[in-house]
Amino acid sequence: MLVLAISILTSGCAVESTTLSQVVVEQRDHEFIITASGDIIATESIEVRVPDTVRTQYSIAWMVPEFSKVEEGEIVVRFDDLDIRNLVNDSQLDIIEQQSSIDSFLRGSANEKSQIVHNSMRVDGETDIAESYEDVDLSFFSKHEQIDQLGDLEYLRMQGSFYDWQDETHQRRSDAELGNLEAQKKTREDELNKNKLVLENMTITSPADGTYVYASNWWGEQVRTGSNVWPGMQVGMIPIRGKVEARLYVLEIDALGLEVDQLVRLRLHSDLSQEFTGRITKLSNIASTKDRVSPTKYFTVNVTFDSVDPDLMRVGSSIDAKIVTGELDDALLVPQQAVHHDVESSYVFVVTDGVAERRDVEVGHRSPTLIQIVGGLSAGESISLVKPATPSA
Repeated sequence: MLVLAISILTSGCAVESTTLSQVVVEQRDHEFIITASGDIIATESIEVRVPDTVRTQYSIAWMVPEFSKVEEGEIVVRFDDLDIRNLVNDSQLDIIEQQSSIDSFLRGSANEKSQIVHNSMRVDGETDIAESYEDVDLSFFSKHEQIDQLGDLEYLRMQGSFYDWQDETHQRRSDAELGNLEAQKKTREDELNKNKLVLENMTITSPADGTYVYASNWWGEQVRTGSNVWPGMQVGMIPIRGKVEARLYVLEIDALGLEVDQLVRLRLHSDLSQEFTGRITKLSNIASTKDRVSPTKYFTVNVTFDSVDPDLMRVGSSIDAKIVTGELDDALLVPQQAVHHDVESSYVFVVTDGVAERRDVEVGHRSPTLIQIVGGLSAGESISLVKPATPSA
């Protein structure tokens, strides 16, 4: 048993593997391909935005069908104006009521002013009469009559001062209250003017001849009928003819080896018989979801066409693509599952006469399914597709 254990330990991790799946390593030419899909987007376009004349929220009631041919000045978006029209009617009624309150206040103020003036004139007359008795010989009146006369005169003078004060303060009080009522009316008039201005901007027209394309929000969701939009927000665009590129989505798990300037072969769904080529010009830094519903993540790839067919390459057209991440001649390629890795090296299990033996290798180009071996293996050798089980002690 001791001899057997020593022989196993000194055999270079060799394991009998008559039942292991194997593959023979061969030299061959190969292209590393990543498949992707996407659509055509505009690189230059004329933006269509919500008017920013009034700060309010709009609700889209109708939009011209996407990719429709439109002419300059043609209506492409209509907003729902029902709520705005109701607000206009309410504002007009409020203004009428406010004016009625002002008129009523002015009438009341005029009556109050007239009453103050009347009372002041009455007291002035009575005071004049009372003062005339001061020049009469008091000896003709008893003491009680003299006291009553002096008291009446003092009371009349106090009344006169009171009505004079009322007359002085009435105008200030009236002006303050009138100013408050007129300010309320002015607020209603401003609201009415604002809503009337909104009604004047309940449609958006095309800024140029071309094809109308819906805009998308931050999450990639298209602006559609029923969407709420705000002043200055983009709702569509008119792409410039021939100014297009491809936008592709590559699954996160398939993105191994993607680099800028790699060759891309593309076919449009509208004409699968033609193949176009292009180069990657931009890669997203991280993978992200297309929308808030699906958890699947993609890398976004922008591709510039080597040649553009303006009649065929329309914004929004769907595309299938093959991205060439590497081209090899006479390369040793093995399935990715056959190559194992540890901290220091990569290795495979070479099968010879039914025995699997670990061997360190040097790897080159990789794809999600294949790995290039640039050192450690020779053509014609067999390797295990799975890692053999470690023999028991």
